[in-house]
Amino acid sequence: MKKITSFVLAIGLFLFGLTGVGQAIMIDIDAVTNTTYNPIEVSLAAGTYTVTAFDGTYSAWTAWTDQHSWLNSYSLSSDEFDAYLVTNGQYDTPELALLNAVSTSFTLTSDGTVSFFIMDDPYGDNFGGISLEISRVTSRLPIPNPEPGTMLLLATGLLVLAGAGRKLNR
Repeated sequence: MKKITSFVLAIGLFLFGLTGVGQAIMIDIDAVTNTTYNPIEVSLAAGTYTVTAFDGTYSAWTAWTDQHSWLNSYSLSSDEFDAYLVTNGQYDTPELALLNAVSTSFTLTSDGTVSFFIMDDPYGDNFGGISLEISRVTSRLPIPNPEPGTMLLLATGLLVLAGAGRKLNR
């Protein structure tokens, strides 16, 4: 019985890993290469998403050769909305720019592609970039129908509890 319980528990954990929780997408926008003409394109399902800067490959970028001022700005666009700039000023260091970076959110009504890029011209004197985390926002209301993987995970957990209760009754 112990082997069966362990096996069922292992299967449950495996299935939890498959169904999992929404995964964030991490992208790095290079201030020289990922411009209006060469954006990073991300395919996303319909839904609402948040975009947050984080300390990844890049923390900020500068549009000046002497690197005297750092930016946390980037732009995004899709077929559903026009390009818009997300920014919060200029800072003395990349760390300050990252610390003051603002988040944004957007909603797609259907599956589509969102483009992320640096909107600056000319690009040759830029340095650095910005790392972004794109996360899907989950709604608590209304409660959606559970997917089959979630139901299987629940059933597995109930079987484990039933087996443990049966073992305790013996």
